[in-house]
Amino acid sequence: MLKESAVILDIGSSEVTALIGERGVNNTFLVRVSCEIPYDGFAEGEFFDEQNFKQAVREAIGYISNGFRKNVKKLYVGVPGAFTRIEDRKYKIAFNKKKKINSKDINELFDYGGEMINIPNYKIINRSAIYYALDNNRKIRSPEGKYSSMLGGYLSYALLDNYFSEKTGDILNSLGIKDTIYVSESIAEVKYLLKKEERENFVILCDIGYITTTVSVILGDGVLSSESYDFGGGYISAALMKKFGAEFTYAEELKKKINLSCGDATSAVYKVEIKSEVKEYPAGETNLTATEALDTLAESLDKFITQSKFNITDSTKLYITGGGVSYMRGAAEHLAGRLGLSTEIIAPDIPDCGKPEKSSVYSLLNYALKENKNE
Repeated sequence: MLKESAVILDIGSSEVTALIGERGVNNTFLVRVSCEIPYDGFAEGEFFDEQNFKQAVREAIGYISNGFRKNVKKLYVGVPGAFTRIEDRKYKIAFNKKKKINSKDINELFDYGGEMINIPNYKIINRSAIYYALDNNRKIRSPEGKYSSMLGGYLSYALLDNYFSEKTGDILNSLGIKDTIYVSESIAEVKYLLKKEERENFVILCDIGYITTTVSVILGDGVLSSESYDFGGGYISAALMKKFGAEFTYAEELKKKINLSCGDATSAVYKVEIKSEVKEYPAGETNLTATEALDTLAESLDKFITQSKFNITDSTKLYITGGGVSYMRGAAEHLAGRLGLSTEIIAPDIPDCGKPEKSSVYSLLNYALKENKNE
């Protein structure tokens, strides 16, 4: 394995992606080999078919190993929000006298703060700071190199569900992968998709996949609160199948044609052609079916925001990513209207590859490459 490369495994709600990549020019990526394997997915914190999931992982890892002609020994695994839990803690440590803060002090702060977290069946995998505090309660983004007689912080911890690590670890161990680093998908996306200045105030990031959606409140480098819902683009397909008695392939293609911004669509139709067979669907009824499905998600998001203990206001920005509805014209605007928030679709800033459905993959690769470089 090249020293500057990283190997990742992204667990989506409809496919697993294995990839070997390295840093390219202008902070882009050079993908050496990649593989996407569809599988049944998960809901309510469990895989629908564990054997199906394990087989998908086996195929994906096998493909990139053969393609790169080397066995994978170290692997970064992206953990979906459905298998993580966010805990925040405030903690501080005092020194005998004013001193120059170093990385050891920062690690000790996180260690002591983490000792206050004891959640059965969960373990800490990521930790980050909302902010740090020095003498006189001076809040700061990066304390290293500063002088102070104390170091405090508002700390965010991402915890991994043992169920996920057990099911994933079983297959990875059987493949000879001993060094597995689990990474919260939300944490990786925060640090890659959103610029530091965008995180100076509260931000909401909503990753809508095919079967699941994860929404997070973000400030600084940390996730303050996060929830996952069993909703995604697949639920809109299912609603269209039920409404029109459509076959799955037609419902999927119909969903891609939806334009919720087209105004009066009562007399318009969407035409779907598969293997030279064309079917027409009334645009008005199609749009109504899609908006009703989106309203289900909007209700969950509104409840999450309303019950949040954080200062979410009309000026708070909502970013939407993931492949669930990002491609659907007017979907972001519809959610914005329901939630009363400024809404924007966000994707990796990569020429020709910057698609929302790739957010979790490239965010994880970015995280892995940075960690390898630090080591």
